[in-house]
Amino acid sequence: MHTARSQFNATLLQDGRVLIAGGVGDGIQPLASAEIYDPNTGKFTKTGSMSIPRVNFTSTLLPDGRVLIAGGDDLGPPTYYASAEIYDHPHRYLHSHRFDARTAQRARRLPAA
Repeated sequence: MHTARSQFNATLLQDGRVLIAGGVGDGIQPLASAEIYDPNTGKFTKTGSMSIPRVNFTSTLLPDGRVLIAGGDDLGPPTYYASAEIYDHPHRYLHSHRFDARTAQRARRLPAA
């Protein structure tokens, strides 16, 4: 990893690589940065950062290959986030918000109707 982190989210992408986002870095600081891990090469590549540092958030792979990042907090005194972002490889996050603030929530992609 380029940035040492704990409490991050890892999302398996459709191409077999893994998006590693957010978490806690050195000095117990929340992180906005993200990396892509390629298990075929064993290498990490930096990618676009989230708009805000997040811990205790969800990351859900969407059917079109993008990743929904939602909720979370900033470690404390906690600010609970009422926002979501969509990671659209290779380097973009699309920011949206306006729902009830959440932290340590769970998310699951529902099957298509």
